[in-house]
Order: sequence, then structure tokens, then C-alpha cells
Amino acid sequence: MDTYFNLTKKIMNLKVNLFTRTKAISLDEMQIYNSTTGNETNCPKCKGRGYIAEVVGEKDVNGNDTRCYMILKECECLSYKRESIKAKNSGIQPLLEKTFDNFIAKDDWQVNIKSLAEENAKGKDWFFIGGQSGTGKTHICSAILNYQSRNHIRVKYMIWNEDINKLKDFEDNTFIEKLKRVECLYIDDLFKKAKGQKELPNLTSPDIEKTWELINFRYLNKLKTVISSELSLEDILKIDESLGSRIKQSAGKFTISLNKDKLKNRRLA
Repeated sequence: MDTYFNLTKKIMNLKVNLFTRTKAISLDEMQIYNSTTGNETNCPKCKGRGYIAEVVGEKDVNGNDTRCYMILKECECLSYKRESIKAKNSGIQPLLEKTFDNFIAKDDWQVNIKSLAEENAKGKDWFFIGGQSGTGKTHICSAILNYQSRNHIRVKYMIWNEDINKLKDFEDNTFIEKLKRVECLYIDDLFKKAKGQKELPNLTSPDIEKTWELINFRYLNKLKTVISSELSLEDILKIDESLGSRIKQSAGKFTISLNKDKLKNRRLA
């Protein structure tokens, strides 16, 4: 184990030119490092070290290798570990505990939702579920997010009515940029209505414009987006046809709109 830590320190602090006669670390030492088990994660790819030692080359103007260096390449499991820590610190860890296994599907409509969501979780298609409250929309979307996260895909979660003001912050666009570019984004309660509202929500132009900006960027760059809403897709099309049509095209068969039916509200069971 001492050798492992010593090699980690040497590789992290030095660029090792393999074409020179004197090397701070040898190829044999690199192999020793890559065969050592660490305790950063339980990843089989890097054996839990979090990093993989590799040889990388530099080329001249003619494309010929001129120098080679030893580097430590971060394993993808570390990004998953960081996202898990962020989830715990931000209070959304309970969402990542919602899985397909603990989604109760008794009726045919629930079985259909679960089946579509399980299929969707394995790919890059978008997923939309809207309509009746209390039907497990957040649970099933969280299960998709959880599956993606467990497969080392970077995920982020936003609650639309809580985060829309951050999206509209023109002085600091770092928040929306992160949401635009993450591999998998879950937007919960898109266009959430205020309590007591029975019709479509009262939305400002910036509300719609910033939401469109986020959706459009992810649409153009084919980045997986999972969306839940109390509104049906037809309702969203009435609010903004351009935005709704992008969701519809990207989600395709993974578009679910549940009719209003209090019998489907599991909170009232």
C-alpha cells in the first residue's frame, strides 16, 4: 500500500518523459499502480483507486510522436462519487433512493409507466410524464435518474418553480450553463401552477423564455432530459408550441399524459 501511495504522489506531481534515460517512474511501476486496489470507490475499472495511470503522447507539426508522458487519468467513477456527495448535501438524496424495484405497480396503467421508464433509463431518449397528481411521477422520473447515475452518467435535478428565478439571473449564468450541459437532467414539476389555480399557470415571458432556452439547448445537443409536470403535453403546447413540440419530438413514445382522475392519486389511497 505504501508503494501505491508513493506512486500516486509521484505521478500526480510529475510529468514523466518516457524518452529520457532518467525516469522518475518506470513502466513497471505504472503497472504496479494499475494493479493495486484502492479504497476511493468500488469501481472494477480502476480497482477503487479513482485514477488510472496511462502513457500519453505529444505530436509535432507533422503528426509524429515527439514526447510521451505518464499521467493519472481520472476514472468516471469519481464523478459519480462527487454527484452522490452533492446529492446528499443538497437534500435530494431521497430521490436517488427511489428505484424501479420500490415503485408499486398494481394497475395496468402503472405497469405501463414502469415498463416505459425502465426501457427509457437504458438509453438517451427524453422522458415526459404529466397530468394527475399523486401518480408517482416524481418517483418514476427519479428512478430513471438513479439508474443513469448508477451507470456513471452525470445527472442533475431541478425543481422548476424553485429554480426558475436562478435561470433568470442575468448577472450569473453559471447555474443555467450547468443545467444545459449535464448528461442527464431531471426537471421536476415543469410550469408548476400556484395553489388554487385550476387553469393554465400564470407565467411571465422570462419564465417561458429561459425555460425554452434550456430545453432548446438540450434538444439541439441531444442531451437526455427527464420531465414531470402537473400539466399534460397538450397543456404545455398551448403555453409554448415551440417548447412543447421539442419535448414531444425528443421523448417520442416515452411521452405519458395521465388524465385527471383522483382514483389514481396514490396519496389519497
